[in-house]
Amino acid sequence: MRHETGKKELSERTHVCSNCGYTTDRDVAAAQVVLVRGLAAVGHTVKMLAEGKFIGIPVKQESSCL
Repeated sequence: MRHETGKKELSERTHVCSNCGYTTDRDVAAAQVVLVRGLAAVGHTVKMLAEGKFIGIPVKQESSCL
């Protein structure tokens, strides 16, 4: 389970989870959050495609005017 640690000042360079004690550089922690969210989004998209659902990807219309 993930726990929100709140906003940090830019001068605070270390992320420490008060729940489990995990400690890392704040940029590494931010990259890990982006990775997890991206993988979740991809999994969600693949599942919707497999179910034949439209996922809201815009289709570019070609213009007939030159």
